[in-house]
Amino acid sequence: MRGRCWGASVVASAVIVVPACDGATDNNRGSETHWLTSCDSDDVCGAGLKCICGACTLPCTDSTACQSLGTTAACAPPSAVEAVCPGETHTSSLCLASCDIAGACSSGLSCIDGVCAPHAVAKPDGGAPEDGGRRSSPSDAGRTDAETTSDAAKPRDGGAEEHAGADAGRGDAATDAAAVRSEGGPAPDGGPDGGTANCKPGYHAVSTGDCKPILFSDDFESGSLPGDWQLWERTFVETGGRINVGNGPRPGFDYGASGNGRGAILATHVGDKTWTDYRLDFDAEVLPAGSFDPYGLSSCTRRFDMYFRVQQRTESWNDPMTTYAIGVQTKTCDQDVQGSVSFASFHGYYCPGVGWGCSTAGEGRQLVTTNTPAIVDGPNHYAVEVVGNVTKFWVNGTLVFDYTDNVVPYPAGASPITFGGIDLEWIWELLGWADNVVVTDMR
Repeated sequence: MRGRCWGASVVASAVIVVPACDGATDNNRGSETHWLTSCDSDDVCGAGLKCICGACTLPCTDSTACQSLGTTAACAPPSAVEAVCPGETHTSSLCLASCDIAGACSSGLSCIDGVCAPHAVAKPDGGAPEDGGRRSSPSDAGRTDAETTSDAAKPRDGGAEEHAGADAGRGDAATDAAAVRSEGGPAPDGGPDGGTANCKPGYHAVSTGDCKPILFSDDFESGSLPGDWQLWERTFVETGGRINVGNGPRPGFDYGASGNGRGAILATHVGDKTWTDYRLDFDAEVLPAGSFDPYGLSSCTRRFDMYFRVQQRTESWNDPMTTYAIGVQTKTCDQDVQGSVSFASFHGYYCPGVGWGCSTAGEGRQLVTTNTPAIVDGPNHYAVEVVGNVTKFWVNGTLVFDYTDNVVPYPAGASPITFGGIDLEWIWELLGWADNVVVTDMR
């Protein structure tokens, strides 16, 4: 998965923006050029580029003509050129951003014969959403290529491993919400994200107002790990009534951008066929990297992913995964925007090889990209309900999206995922904690 590559690619009004990865460099955009930036004339492109279909690029007959633009550039086939410039006639092709599979592109784009181009897919309400591909972490939703090329190489200005669980910088509303939920109560605003109020022990309230049986729960008060959890890639410690990400890789794991993965993954019941329709509740916070920071992350980076119906997954990103996933950004940082949310699905998606130099395989789909002011820079309460092919997502009592996965026909191998467990992931070398995990049976 190329070191967690989720470059946000957008095509709007025939303006093309190239995707990029955290392992990439500025050379992938074409050094000292404006490759794939928007334009209305050749004058704004410079360096011999042409303004074609609203973007600065080069005409080409084969990919050798695109080599000066960097390693991601490829000569687009006729099918992709038609998608980018519908109804127009060209005597040559265009240099566009290359991709490996449909999921390698992002919002509004699909991988068409090896390059990223727009491809409409029906919305659950009958419209045409910004479909596009899957990057290797949904927490990059809505980002531009400029930020994805620079994130893993940013200097940072201090560690915070000792800050897990601190309330510094939290607003009163966020503090109150976390406190109420830690006691098992409903959202302070009485919103639809449920709670345990008025439910007998062993049951939890869901958005319908019903009390449903609890499948699994952990308040991390036992002081003993791993219990029912799989602790992947990084170390974890259960202290202060929470599970905290440790400051280093799991002993024996081939950690790193050129190894078997980066991040801290907390998983349970992967592949469990009895986990079908359920609700996931938990509290979590994302914190800066600590002293273990081999790639120099920005101190303001805050990305977090939650996976559910995890049908297939291992500790290594070199093995296939089949799952639904939601990624969030909890702090504005450079090009990152606080409140960004992305919902995606993966179907046998993986990196067959080692590190970010490999090509991806499988199928990935971007389903929802949005932003919510409900996400705070601090602890947040998350709730996901998945029933049949409908997924609902709340943050701190606010409904963020209600999505029906009913696109017909489905891409090959990409029908709705019907069962599997959960995992929570702190991206790259970020620290943080989770608490009050509850999975409620909604059958």
